[in-house]
Amino acid sequence: YQEQYGGERGATFVGRLGDDTLALTRAWVSQPDGVDGVFDAGLATEIGAEATVGQPVDGLVLALHLLSARHGQLAFSFYDDPADGVAATVGPGRITQRWIVPPNTLATGEYRVAFELAVAYRRVIHYDAARGELAFRVDNIT
Repeated sequence: YQEQYGGERGATFVGRLGDDTLALTRAWVSQPDGVDGVFDAGLATEIGAEATVGQPVDGLVLALHLLSARHGQLAFSFYDDPADGVAATVGPGRITQRWIVPPNTLATGEYRVAFELAVAYRRVIHYDAARGELAFRVDNIT
């Protein structure tokens, strides 16, 4: 992964992880304001992922794992959490998902985000904590 801090500060991954069926192409953690490289605990934080679907996928899994610096899992969320049952068939194209962590949810400290791509109950296409993972720090700034 690579960390890039720019206009909207945050950790960003740009690349291609997966296969011809499903691939993670971009992921980010961002806030509209704050100090370079550090997120404000008092502001909402956006975590996002973009994936390319190369062929129809029945039961698409695009999920995030929010982890503490010590690798403990704090949260897990699918892109289709509000839906009932297994995700419907998703055709070829691009999927963008954004998750919002509300203000004052994360305590001061270091965090990591790992992304998972899979076909439900059949196979994991990508879940490698060393590739495509993002890292960020939260402090009490305001």
